[in-house]
Amino acid sequence: MEFELIREEHFTHKTDGTGHVAVFFEKAKLLFARLDIEPGCSLNRDIHPEGEEGYYVLSGELTVTLPEEKVVRTVKPGEVFFIPQGVYHIAANTGSEPVRVIAAISGHA
Repeated sequence: MEFELIREEHFTHKTDGTGHVAVFFEKAKLLFARLDIEPGCSLNRDIHPEGEEGYYVLSGELTVTLPEEKVVRTVKPGEVFFIPQGVYHIAANTGSEPVRVIAAISGHA
């Protein structure tokens, strides 16, 4: 089964960083997207009050921070990181290579 691109978003959060979000599936409160995060870039602090989020790292190393839980984890290719419902989180590329991640978010409207 192939997924068609539904929408794309570009972001810049830190001075020299850019990133790209490609949403491929969004139905029945479930979203699948590929995140491309350039070195020095991060996604803004985020929360999903209605659902959970999971990251599967394809390439690069993703630093995930859960500020309120005082958790910082580096997620490497082939690893998964789970973010519980209602928990603030930040995903950043603090490395020197681009990061490519598959993200799945439940409860997404």
